[in-house]
Parts: sequence; C-alpha cells; structure tokens
Amino acid sequence: MNISALVILTLVLCVLALASCFVRRVSASLIAYGAMVCAHCAHAAAIGTYELVFWGIATAIILGLRWLRDGDHWRRAALAYTAGGAAVGAFLGAVVAPTQSAIIAGSALGSFLGALAYMRTPSSPHVPVGSRVFVEYLAAKSLPAIIACSMVAITTVAVVR
Repeated sequence: MNISALVILTLVLCVLALASCFVRRVSASLIAYGAMVCAHCAHAAAIGTYELVFWGIATAIILGLRWLRDGDHWRRAALAYTAGGAAVGAFLGAVVAPTQSAIIAGSALGSFLGALAYMRTPSSPHVPVGSRVFVEYLAAKSLPAIIACSMVAITTVAVVR
C-alpha cells in the first residue's frame, strides 16, 4: 500500500467527518466531501468524477436543508443515536459488500434503527413512527448523518483497498 500525504489527509478528514456527525455546529457532509475530493486527487480507483458530482449534489442538499431548518428542538442524544446508527450501518454495509449501494443501504437502515431506539428512551418525545414529526426528524437528523457516514465509509474503502 502506497501511503502518500493525500491519503493521510483523506483519512484524517474521514475521522474528522465521522466525529463531526455527533456535533451540531459543524457540517460533517462538507468535511466528508473534502475527504472524497482528496481521495480522488490521490487517484483512488473507486472515486471518479461521477461519484464526486453525485456526492457534491448530496452535500449541497444537506447544506440547503441545514440552512432551511427553523430550529433545533431535538436533544444531543437524538443526534448521537442517529449518527451512531448511521456510522455502524455504513461500516457494516462495507464489511458485507464493499459497494456504494451496500454502504448507503446499511447507513440508512442503521440511522432509522437509531432513530427508533431514541424514540423508545424515557427522555425522548414519544412520536409515532409514521407521523409528520418523525419524518421531519429523519430529514433533519438522519439524512445528514446518512450522507456523511456513507461518504466516509466509501472514501475509506476506496483509499484502503
């Protein structure tokens, strides 16, 4: 394995993006996209121009959702549950099959299960799963975690492979 400065920078940005999934103020998707750009510049085989365009659009959507959301009325524990579920799901998807579709599906399933687990805690608001409030919660908390954790897992697999 040829380790260059770009590969090291890519992995450092992946760790920072994964850590920033648990912090409200920092956009983990933007950091993960930066890691993906570094992996592309380091000539990672699985990261091409089409992947950069796709994930760039996904990052723009997440930044737009972040700008549009009116207030953050969910607790930090909610963010930890959804981001933790998305991270575990993304890396389990990478273990099962190191493809982008498996990573994205694993991250989405993990984040959804994390949101369900949070809704079952005593301190959470008890919101029905099919309600509009739950869907808004998934859009506000789970979607950014799914995008960031998927990009981190895809970039890590591309660089390590």
